[in-house]
Amino acid sequence: MPNQKKRRADIRDAVVRMRGEAVRRRCEVIRKRYEVIRKRGEVPVLISQALILFSQALSLFSQAYIIGDETPGR
Repeated sequence: MPNQKKRRADIRDAVVRMRGEAVRRRCEVIRKRYEVIRKRGEVPVLISQALILFSQALSLFSQAYIIGDETPGR
């Protein structure tokens, strides 16, 4: 039984890490777009992309918090 609980916790941790990696990859994409947008001078598009990224990051952190709350013993 303890091994099963540890396994579930490990799976939850892996899910949080994968979501974190997805947000990091998204950050990299937006950073590259920023370089192109900055060269063109299209600031409103950049602001829109930054808001989307911020929204995704908040979602990730709230999911990680919920998963952490559901993990027994934490």
